[in-house]
Amino acid sequence: GEKSYSGDLRFDLDFSRDIHDGELLSQMQLYDGVMVFGDSVWNVAASQVAMHGEELTVNHFKINKGDAFVHLNGVLGKEDGKRMSADVNNISLRRLSMFVPGMQRANLFGMLSGNCVISDYQPGQDNYFEIGLQLDNWGIGKDTLGVLTLNSIWDIESQNLILRGENQYDRNIPFSLYATYSPESDSLDMEVQLQTVRINKLNEYFG
Repeated sequence: GEKSYSGDLRFDLDFSRDIHDGELLSQMQLYDGVMVFGDSVWNVAASQVAMHGEELTVNHFKINKGDAFVHLNGVLGKEDGKRMSADVNNISLRRLSMFVPGMQRANLFGMLSGNCVISDYQPGQDNYFEIGLQLDNWGIGKDTLGVLTLNSIWDIESQNLILRGENQYDRNIPFSLYATYSPESDSLDMEVQLQTVRINKLNEYFG
């Protein structure tokens, strides 16, 4: 049968001007509710979202079904020291593909968990990402490719963002990657190492 996409959400929305700087201030109070995605019912927790000029504040937005959830919290803006975090747990790639244009055609599956943070490391630097994500039992079509992990750290000495990732299948690591991103030059260097194990499966989709 047809899948249902509906919900029961209540919120208050307010628009005003900040009395101190004259910037437009938009504030939304979201109340407890539910959303239906296909045949799945998700709970939406009460939270607040505000836009002050170019600064976005999200105060503990969370949507969950059992132990599966997406949680957003923090502030993004031009001032240094702002940070926004996104935590995910047991989110299905198939369900996620409902909201990402073109993703359904890739026919991906797997369960995504982890954390992503966008923030300023210190005054004068551009925003950057910190990630720690794991994709369990992921694959393409009917082929399971294993467990994919992605992690990043900020290297103080080089002032670069370092990204490391690897895919593990049983006891083998068919591919891994190492990348560095320099905010100063806006450049990305990436090295990918491939092993012959299971690469034939990857070639069917990316070859």
